[in-house]
Amino acid sequence: MENLILHLPAAGILFLRLMLGMLFLFQGYEKVALIGTSKVAETFRYELKKSFLPDWLFSATALYSSWVELIGGALLILGLLKPLAFLFLGVDLILVTAAMGMMNPLWDLKHVFPRMILLVILMFIPIAQDVFSIDHLLNLW
Repeated sequence: MENLILHLPAAGILFLRLMLGMLFLFQGYEKVALIGTSKVAETFRYELKKSFLPDWLFSATALYSSWVELIGGALLILGLLKPLAFLFLGVDLILVTAAMGMMNPLWDLKHVFPRMILLVILMFIPIAQDVFSIDHLLNLW
């Protein structure tokens, strides 16, 4: 029983990381495999057609966002290269927030805010405490 109690914080970190990883992985999978990054870009292009942004930026952002969510989510689930995944996913959330805010300044944050909270919490936890991860097994950080 004492071992279980000692590992509860690490289990909590694992649960947070798995939850966030699944949220990003499924969102990225939908964009890459089901919708397609070109259609994602076209949606932003249509919504922001009157903006000052260059056309190439929509495709670049859609590619970045879709693939970072897919790969970053998988890395979080595996617990591999977590610091890099955290940073790339953080940039993704900033880009998504900026794009959605330009489309509709009063847009609903219900999809972005929970991801941002989970991400920031995980970023504040020392990497060494996340013992249920491939990073820990390989002693990467």
